[in-house]
Amino acid sequence: MNNQPAQKSYSAFLPLVLIALGVILLFSWNLSIALNQQAAGVRISAQQDLQLAQAAQTEQKLKIMMTDLLELSQTDKEAEAIIKRYKIAINKDK
Repeated sequence: MNNQPAQKSYSAFLPLVLIALGVILLFSWNLSIALNQQAAGVRISAQQDLQLAQAAQTEQKLKIMMTDLLELSQTDKEAEAIIKRYKIAINKDK
Protein backbone atom coordinates (compact mmCIF):
# COMPACT_ATOMS: atom_id res chain seq x y z
CA MET A 1 0.00 0.00 0.00
CA ASN A 2 0.81 3.67 -0.06
CA ASN A 3 2.69 4.79 3.08
CA GLN A 4 2.92 8.46 2.13
CA PRO A 5 0.65 10.85 4.01
CA ALA A 6 -1.98 12.59 1.97
CA GLN A 7 -1.02 16.15 1.15
CA LYS A 8 -3.56 18.86 1.64
CA SER A 9 -4.10 21.16 -1.27
CA TYR A 10 -4.99 24.80 -0.71
CA SER A 11 -6.84 27.01 -3.05
CA ALA A 12 -4.77 29.47 -5.06
CA PHE A 13 -7.24 32.20 -4.16
CA LEU A 14 -6.58 32.00 -0.41
CA PRO A 15 -3.55 34.36 -0.50
CA LEU A 16 -5.49 36.79 -2.69
CA VAL A 17 -8.43 36.74 -0.29
CA LEU A 18 -6.13 37.38 2.68
CA ILE A 19 -4.43 40.28 0.89
CA ALA A 20 -7.81 41.73 -0.09
CA LEU A 21 -9.02 41.49 3.51
CA GLY A 22 -5.86 43.20 4.71
CA VAL A 23 -6.29 46.02 2.19
CA ILE A 24 -9.96 46.45 3.16
CA LEU A 25 -9.00 46.54 6.83
CA LEU A 26 -6.28 49.12 6.15
CA PHE A 27 -8.63 51.37 4.14
CA SER A 28 -11.32 51.07 6.81
CA TRP A 29 -8.84 52.09 9.49
CA ASN A 30 -7.67 55.09 7.42
CA LEU A 31 -11.27 56.13 6.78
CA SER A 32 -12.03 55.92 10.50
CA ILE A 33 -9.05 58.14 11.31
CA ALA A 34 -10.04 60.66 8.63
CA LEU A 35 -13.61 60.85 9.94
CA ASN A 36 -12.38 61.37 13.50
CA GLN A 37 -10.06 64.16 12.36
CA GLN A 38 -12.88 65.81 10.43
CA ALA A 39 -15.14 65.72 13.49
CA ALA A 40 -12.35 67.19 15.62
CA GLY A 41 -11.85 69.94 13.04
CA VAL A 42 -15.53 70.83 13.15
CA ARG A 43 -15.45 70.99 16.97
CA ILE A 44 -12.35 73.19 16.94
CA SER A 45 -13.90 75.48 14.35
CA ALA A 46 -17.02 75.89 16.49
CA GLN A 47 -14.89 76.67 19.54
CA GLN A 48 -12.90 79.24 17.58
CA ASP A 49 -16.11 80.90 16.39
CA LEU A 50 -17.29 81.14 19.99
CA GLN A 51 -13.97 82.61 21.11
CA LEU A 52 -14.05 85.09 18.25
CA ALA A 53 -17.52 86.26 19.28
CA GLN A 54 -16.38 86.60 22.89
CA ALA A 55 -13.33 88.59 21.80
CA ALA A 56 -15.48 90.97 19.75
CA GLN A 57 -17.83 91.44 22.71
CA THR A 58 -14.90 92.10 25.05
CA GLU A 59 -13.40 94.57 22.59
CA GLN A 60 -16.70 96.44 22.35
CA LYS A 61 -17.02 96.63 26.15
CA LEU A 62 -13.41 97.84 26.46
CA LYS A 63 -14.01 100.49 23.82
CA ILE A 64 -17.08 101.74 25.70
CA MET A 65 -15.14 101.79 28.96
CA MET A 66 -12.26 103.76 27.43
CA THR A 67 -14.68 106.24 25.85
CA ASP A 68 -16.33 106.74 29.23
CA LEU A 69 -12.90 107.19 30.82
CA LEU A 70 -11.97 109.82 28.23
CA GLU A 71 -15.21 111.69 28.91
CA LEU A 72 -14.62 111.45 32.65
CA SER A 73 -11.07 112.76 32.26
CA GLN A 74 -12.48 116.15 31.26
CA THR A 75 -13.80 116.66 34.80
CA ASP A 76 -11.83 114.21 36.97
CA LYS A 77 -8.10 114.63 37.64
CA GLU A 78 -7.56 110.92 38.49
CA ALA A 79 -9.12 109.84 35.21
CA GLU A 80 -6.96 112.39 33.41
CA ALA A 81 -3.87 110.95 35.11
CA ILE A 82 -4.82 107.45 33.91
CA ILE A 83 -5.32 108.75 30.36
CA LYS A 84 -1.91 110.43 30.38
CA ARG A 85 -0.11 107.50 32.02
CA TYR A 86 -1.38 104.89 29.54
CA LYS A 87 -1.57 107.32 26.59
CA ILE A 88 -5.20 106.49 25.84
CA ALA A 89 -6.67 108.23 22.81
CA ILE A 90 -9.62 107.74 20.47
CA ASN A 91 -8.71 106.61 16.98
CA LYS A 92 -10.77 108.78 14.60
CA ASP A 93 -10.22 106.40 11.64
CA LYS A 94 -12.55 103.70 12.93
